[in-house]
Amino acid sequence: MKRKLWIGALIMICVAIAATGTIAYITREKTVRNVITSGQIIMELVEQREEQGKWLPLSQEEIRVKPGLTVSKRVAVENKEESAWVRVKCEIICHDANNEPMELDKELLESLILMDMNTEDWICKDGWWYYQKSLEKGDRTDILMDSITFSSAMGNVFQGSTIRFEVSAQAVQTANNGSNVWEAAGWE
Repeated sequence: MKRKLWIGALIMICVAIAATGTIAYITREKTVRNVITSGQIIMELVEQREEQGKWLPLSQEEIRVKPGLTVSKRVAVENKEESAWVRVKCEIICHDANNEPMELDKELLESLILMDMNTEDWICKDGWWYYQKSLEKGDRTDILMDSITFSSAMGNVFQGSTIRFEVSAQAVQTANNGSNVWEAAGWE
């Protein structure tokens, strides 16, 4: 009987040792940390004016409206970092002689203030001009706009008025973001 107890105890000890080894084998743990850094898009909106045959940075002054006047204004976007899809919005804001906002029909305004837009490399959709090519680091888009002309048909409603051209640009990454600007996600 004692012998059976000893054999039983020995079997239990062997089972306990085997179970401990198995648990240690199954429950090993290791931690690995991966650092993932997201890229960033840095772009610069480039606005220039021509003066005596040279292209200079455009001042932020308001333009006095004169029928028949053409004003040089070049607009482009320069990419400083990751490749990106680019779009630009150009808005015309008019103020009367008393510096009050003028409520004008958009179609009338566009017929009287003509922006010389590049429709080969840029396409207008929903008020935004989309650049058709991916803009790589260090590259600059083709010129979107070259000049603005005030129609000689502008009436007295514009007498003493000022006009501001507000240009804003947005960019989204090209990596894993569609094969063209129309498929890109992330536009705000």
